Amino acid sequence: MKLLYTTVRDTIRRYRETGNYTDRPRSGWPRTARTPAKMRKIKGRIQRNPNSRRNSTRKMAKGVGIGRSSVQRILHDDLGMKA
Repeated sequence: MKLLYTTVRDTIRRYRETGNYTDRPRSGWPRTARTPAKMRKIKGRIQRNPNSRRNSTRKMAKGVGIGRSSVQRILHDDLGMKA
């Protein structure tokens, strides 16, 4: 029962401090590779040449200036594409 009480108390306190019930921004390392601008760049490259065999993740990463694994994450997680 104590956990429920503290959750309610913290939620009320957060509402009084911020004016809404949503979480505060988290601290942490800022995003540098998976920014919306770079996602648009990668999506644009794919839309220009959808059937090209030159659409390798290594070449896209080199062209955009981010790591290969970041390009793979953008393609799979953010754009919903599969190999």
